[in-house]
Amino acid sequence: MKNLRRRGIECPPICERCWAGEETEEHLFKHFDFARHFWFASPFNLRPETNRETNVKGWIIEILGKLQMKEQGFFCTLLNQLWQVRNSTIFEKKVLTIEEEIKKALTSFEEFSNTQATLEELRKSHNPPTFITQKWEEPPNSMLKVNVDAAVGKINKGGVGVVIRDNLGQVMATACWAIPFPLEAHEAEAYAVYRGMKMAIESCFTNIILESDSMQVVKALKQRKVIDSYFGFFIADNMYLIDNFRSISFNHVKR
Repeated sequence: MKNLRRRGIECPPICERCWAGEETEEHLFKHFDFARHFWFASPFNLRPETNRETNVKGWIIEILGKLQMKEQGFFCTLLNQLWQVRNSTIFEKKVLTIEEEIKKALTSFEEFSNTQATLEELRKSHNPPTFITQKWEEPPNSMLKVNVDAAVGKINKGGVGVVIRDNLGQVMATACWAIPFPLEAHEAEAYAVYRGMKMAIESCFTNIILESDSMQVVKALKQRKVIDSYFGFFIADNMYLIDNFRSISFNHVKR
């Protein structure tokens, strides 16, 4: 919460779900009733209340040190799910059971793992392309930068990835997804922008610069131009999300 407020993102310090105290990292991820029951019901069967003296960072490091790599990935997915639960409860008034939230986290992690496997397949089945490298430039202090990309193979498989960073280059959120339907390259890039905008909204990031290496997508978004095509439907979906941001701009970057 402190990091968000420092970047100009207003978040009330009082927990809006229990109104019993300040919404610190310890409260959100360890001590809040939902979090305690969430961790106990998870496959890790954790009891964070037994280690109240350790702060969240120390607790996470301690847990990760006991897990294998794949388990570490799922544990981090559960952390992200707790944050998503907080946002959906406060901003969308959506309330699901603990079992449903854990199932959502498991599904997200399985999608991520499958996408990683698909991208690895694509890398092995194609000659590596020649890239023109461009140095990443930090956003202004009050903004976050959202970088998106897509990869599509010849076998109707592909994936999209999103990375959100602050002006120090610190990763605030990252994820990747398998593309659930066959798309052309420019359509996949438009879908990647959609996933990037949705992820920023769900993470309560309202001042962003979104960067894509697709000139066609960036040009369509800047011109607010919608055409009657599959690609145009993705652009329309992206434009519909724009009103969720205080400030948003679209930049084209080279690979």
